[in-house]
Amino acid sequence: MPEPLQVKALTLNCWGLWMISQKRRERIEALAVELKKGRWDIVSIEELWVRDDFEHIKQACEDVLPYAHDFAGGMIGSGCCVFSRWPIVDVGYSKFTLNGFPHRLDHCDWYGGKLVGMCVIQKDEYRIQIYTTHMHAMYAPSHQPAKDQYSSHRITQSYELSEYARQTSADADLVLVMGDLNSEPHSLSFKVIHKNSDVLDSWETRLNKDEKFDILSEAMGNTIETRENSHTDLGHLHYPIFPNGIRIDFILYKAGRNRTVNCTEARVALSRKIPGTDMNYSDHNGYEAFFELREQTEKERLEELSKDEDLESKINVLNDLYQKIHTARIQGHASKKFNIAAFLVGFFLLLMIFISAFWDTSTLRGVMASILVSMGWFYSAYRLIFVFGTVNTLRNVEDSIYLRREHFLRRAEELKAKSRFPTYDLKTEPIIAEDV
Repeated sequence: MPEPLQVKALTLNCWGLWMISQKRRERIEALAVELKKGRWDIVSIEELWVRDDFEHIKQACEDVLPYAHDFAGGMIGSGCCVFSRWPIVDVGYSKFTLNGFPHRLDHCDWYGGKLVGMCVIQKDEYRIQIYTTHMHAMYAPSHQPAKDQYSSHRITQSYELSEYARQTSADADLVLVMGDLNSEPHSLSFKVIHKNSDVLDSWETRLNKDEKFDILSEAMGNTIETRENSHTDLGHLHYPIFPNGIRIDFILYKAGRNRTVNCTEARVALSRKIPGTDMNYSDHNGYEAFFELREQTEKERLEELSKDEDLESKINVLNDLYQKIHTARIQGHASKKFNIAAFLVGFFLLLMIFISAFWDTSTLRGVMASILVSMGWFYSAYRLIFVFGTVNTLRNVEDSIYLRREHFLRRAEELKAKSRFPTYDLKTEPIIAEDV
């Protein structure tokens, strides 16, 4: 029987945007100093966009975190990377199929090529699989979907993340999903990851819940827009209804087959000022969680085999997700019709202007009209292509959710027939709009 393994993990969105983030290089150097103290075994960093910053941390921490991997993606990289005390023996990734819009230069998520990156870490007999991610930014709280045009993108990402982690982690002894999920604990996005990939929230299951904190936001585990953070603009909060910030950075976990894991400690980290300065390490607080991983006892194995699966909550979450994705697809289909019409009208106007140019080449007005109509036509063509791709992606996700949900319903019926499943009033069919 292998000895129990202690795993100390940290996640931090380091706010490392080139030319935009305040005092980026100074903060990265201070972060490297903190990491090389050797407190953590596995570190997931998000928004580490600049390759030189990754190399700086890698070199500074080579004695304590000698193994590292940076996940490239999009035009400027994914910003996600992993540092480890133990060997990284394999890597993989899955790009999110929906990730914002290219024309929204003020919301540049699309250019970041966001993804979920996987690192397989080997420590003696234990295989640890890390899933690091940074999901689409949340520009309004999840309970205000009318203000969040990216809601369907984020819940699609949450489903894709949960499926990738679920489908690739069968051989893992410990699974850690780490990063900036841009989702509150009560949101549908978080519930999808939690239920569909069977991971636990380390903050809710930690054994050190009686630990005392001097700062309320730390006692709540909040990681963004905390009042004490020097980078928080209290006059322009994205989430003003949460005066002490919100929790959107997570370390989720589950044990593999014949393994038991406990979260012994979890808390906000790197939340204080950088020593000798008046600034924090990032606009996010970090978050750390410590685990003890060991082999299951025979008693624990039997208890797990006799435990009924929580099918009711899984089915209900998938019902809610199916409704949201279906509605987004119907809306996208309506938008597709409008964009087809705009494309055809623009093409007709452009053709008329080019024809008229043969008769009147002396007027500047005709040249300007040609340029403006051409720009409008190319924009409508871009929108048309993008809308077609989005609708098709939503259809694929919708079909996948339906199949997954049907599997759970069949399993619930099987367990009910064996008298091992309570007679829940499960919804057998989601209430949806007329299909197209």
